Amino acid sequence: MAVSLRPKMIVRSEEAALDPDEVDRKVESYMSDDRVFGYMAPFHIDEFYQPDKVDKLRSEIAEVNDGIIVVIGFGASLIASGDVLIYADLARWEIQLRYRAKVMDNWRASKREDDTLRLYKRSFFFEWRMADRLKRSLFDRVNYYLDSNTKNEPKMLSKQALFAGLSQTASQPFRLVPCFDPGVWGGTWLESNIDLPKKIIHTRGGSMVCRKKTAFIFNTDLCVWRYRHQSSLLRID
Repeated sequence: MAVSLRPKMIVRSEEAALDPDEVDRKVESYMSDDRVFGYMAPFHIDEFYQPDKVDKLRSEIAEVNDGIIVVIGFGASLIASGDVLIYADLARWEIQLRYRAKVMDNWRASKREDDTLRLYKRSFFFEWRMADRLKRSLFDRVNYYLDSNTKNEPKMLSKQALFAGLSQTASQPFRLVPCFDPGVWGGTWLESNIDLPKKIIHTRGGSMVCRKKTAFIFNTDLCVWRYRHQSSLLRID
């Protein structure tokens, strides 16, 4: 991105976020001691940003008189409204797979968590709720949607194309992207009866109706892109 745009400044919004220790304390009462179960947290993204640091970043942006400024990160829209807003999305199933592969952590957690179930718990009860609220608040302002599900292969399309795809989907029969979960107690029935990817050896289950995990895949003339539908179909008029 930096090579293509040659921005005058890159601002990382999370420089203004609360310290990880403070985030932990804020959400602690919603996590419980159980590995899996917690309580739905009611937070909004602005509750985890420090106003004085936000003002500092805004002042630094205001001092730049020409060129492109890129503001990036979870909460970037709090720092500047900008001329172009790009929403980068990642399906929850893909997040879970990255947790299992140990290549992704919880947002602003003070300690690295190796227990996949606890990683999922914090996401489910805290991070994803807050992210959904942010997404709904930005939906009408977004200029471009960025599918970031495939590593190093982002795909972007305009809001108009996104809405057109969702509108067409809502007006006809459709099916969701299935997800198949490997497990040590899995069998081979699914592999024997449907064309699963060869990398899955034992499959303990599959789903096409779990909206917390699955997504849509749309074909366009330029690319194939994936959209996580959890919080957005209700916005189609």
